Formats: sequence, structure tokens, C-alpha cells
Amino acid sequence: MRVRPLPHLEARQRVVCRLAGGVGGEHDPDPSRRVAARTVAGVILRSVEAARLETQEAVLLAHALLSRLAEDVQARVLFIKGPTAVAVGARPVRGSSDVDALVEPTAFRKVCQALERCGWSLRTPLEPVRNGSGLALEHSAHYLHPDWPCDIDVHYLFPGFLAPPAQVFDRLWERRITVTLAGREVSSPDVLGQSLVVALHALRDLASAHGRHDLEHLTGVLQGAGGERVRELVALADATGAVDTARPLLTTLTCELPAPHRSTGLSDWEFRQRTMGVPGSLWLGELRRAGWRGRGSLLRQAVLPPRELMLSSHLATGATRRQVLGLHLTRWRRGLRALPQALRSSRLDRRRR
Repeated sequence: MRVRPLPHLEARQRVVCRLAGGVGGEHDPDPSRRVAARTVAGVILRSVEAARLETQEAVLLAHALLSRLAEDVQARVLFIKGPTAVAVGARPVRGSSDVDALVEPTAFRKVCQALERCGWSLRTPLEPVRNGSGLALEHSAHYLHPDWPCDIDVHYLFPGFLAPPAQVFDRLWERRITVTLAGREVSSPDVLGQSLVVALHALRDLASAHGRHDLEHLTGVLQGAGGERVRELVALADATGAVDTARPLLTTLTCELPAPHRSTGLSDWEFRQRTMGVPGSLWLGELRRAGWRGRGSLLRQAVLPPRELMLSSHLATGATRRQVLGLHLTRWRRGLRALPQALRSSRLDRRRR
């Protein structure tokens, strides 16, 4: 279904009639209903065009839109965080500014293309522009639309789940439930799946007030759920490779946890936790891990990232050369100020590996 604005009111009226279920549509045999429906559709559309879509309204509608698009291309999608996490009780009630959807990895491109056909565009390029290396863990495509006051993040994996992405998706899909948003039923992980997602998101940045609040909320919800539910949560964490990354939450609920298992994925996760908000630390970590042959190109990209990446990071699309130079200068000053702290983090990472 194309939802890009159509050029003529008459065409838009036909779309509204079709979305209403065909009553009064062009194939309705009753001419009086056709006339009435087209009149009502015109009033609705003129009202919509004169109104401003608020962020929270847009977020709910964008969930419904993405769910419909995924259905059209026969892709499985789970909506995570945001209003679906609130609906199942895994997150405190608060507004969201974007939509987060976890898509089965094999259908990721199909879903992205469906969004792009509706006028959504990528904030950053998908094809391999290395952004802080594998340590940065690229995990989603971030979409914007000029007429929508919210973003859509389409995830092909979620940071903190260390099992293969397809396995993680399948384990969460097995426990899915439906939540009604904007009049449409959308798929969501159950309260245990959402709890792991919310916890892992919070644990990425331990300095975040929202993150601390979310963890306190989860602890209260899960402690009251009973021992059997906690054991289910631990089993789900084990199946998705999240026991060690979610351990700070799980240890508040039970002492019956699998022994810690050291891995490269866990080391990378811990490094990202320690260096969150420290400019340049991921680049230094990757430079240290790279072979001598790869360090030259990595260093060039760290110092002079591609123009499209610089502009997309600042939501600027038509910057002049002078403006791009200004962005580089600001980035270099910030990096130089943070260099001592970044070097300390990189040395700590070396000792722990």
C-alpha cells in the first residue's frame, strides 16, 4: 500500500473509501453511498491536511504502517521498546519519539525497500561505511520522513543478544503476543522478551537516568512475577545469548544462573559500556585490534569520515563545503579533548582481553 500523498483530492478520497473497507467506494453498487462516502472523505482529508500530526500520534500510526508493510511483503516483525513494552508492563509509561522494530534477518531488505517506496529515507547509508568499526555494532537502519514527526528504526539484530540474530528472532517470535496500536494488531515479544530488550537497552548506558528507571521498574515487575517466570526469563536469556549481558538484572532476581562465559562478543559489549559517550574510544579500540595493513584506511576514515556519513549524523542534507569543514573541526576538537580518556579506555580493554 502506497501512503505517499496523492496529487489530487479525488484520488485521495478513493483511498480513504478503500481504507474504510469499501463502503461507499467506487465499486459500491449504491450511488447514494458512493456520493456520501466521497463527501465525508473530502472533509476528513481537508481536516488532516490542516492539522499537525503530533509525535505520539505519529509513533502509533507508524507502528500500524510498518506492520501493514511487513505483512504486504510477507515478513515477520516484532515491535520492541516504546508503546509495546509499556503495554506489556516491561517499561514505565512515557512517550516515545520513534518506532523500533526487530525484523527477521532474511526479510530485512524487503521491509526497508517497502518503507522507501512510501517516501521514507535512510538517515545513514546501509552499505559498508565503517562507523567506529565492528565495535560500534551497527544493528539497524534509521529511517526519516519529511512529513512524519517520528523516526523508524528497523533492526536486523539487537545489541546485547549474543546468539545468532536468526536464533534470537525465532526465540522471541515463539513467545510473541499482539498489541493493538492505532486500531491495528501488531506483534510484540511477551513481557519476558520485552524485559530482556528493555534491560539490554538500559544496560548499554549505565549513566542514563531513563535506563536506571527502566531497570528499577523491571526489577519490581519481575520480582513479583514468581519463581517460575524468573526461571523462564533465565532460560530465554540463555537461548538468546543474553545471560551475561543481562546479568546485572538477572542477579537481582535469582542466584541460579549459568556460569559466566567469556567471548569476543561479551568483551565488545563490556568495552562499549565502559566507553559510552567517550568520543574516539571505539576508533582507538578498533585501531588497536586491526592489523598493520588495515590501520591506515581505518585512521583515514576516523579522521575524515565520508561526507554522506557526516551530513547524515547531523541531519544535514545540503551543507556547503564550508559547513562540512565546520562539522569536521567541531568533531576534531571534541575528539582531542576526549583523547586522554579514550586512551585509558583502550588500554583497559587491552588488559581485559
